[in-house]
Amino acid sequence: MLLSVYKKWLYVTSVLRALPLAARSLTQPLVEAIAEAARRLDDLRRNWLNPDGASESELKKRTLTNLYNERPTWLKGAHEKLDLAVFAVYEWSQDLQEDEILVGLMALNKEREDRTRRVIIQASLSIVLGRVMRVGDM
Repeated sequence: MLLSVYKKWLYVTSVLRALPLAARSLTQPLVEAIAEAARRLDDLRRNWLNPDGASESELKKRTLTNLYNERPTWLKGAHEKLDLAVFAVYEWSQDLQEDEILVGLMALNKEREDRTRRVIIQASLSIVLGRVMRVGDM
């Protein structure tokens, strides 16, 4: 689900931007859950791409594009597990629809943009006024 939302996000903005994490809820268990889900997804895909004993002609057919076009159940399940771990970081409900996720991502991006704008203005004022600001002051 997040993959299709992400594609829509790119289409809507036409600019690839790093999506902000909800730092207030980023705890070690959440980081570990995301890392484990991402590792599991990566392992599954690598094993599918390069199975033991596969011929060269078989390996040529095993591309990520072909895998995602086939969309086997195990791949869908691995992505869902990763989605749920990410949802927990954002403190989002697990039953959000794609349009709700997109609205949430746009709101987070706006919040990040506003925060960045404030930092730039504060830093510029500091330079103009001849003051040195500490990072924590921003």
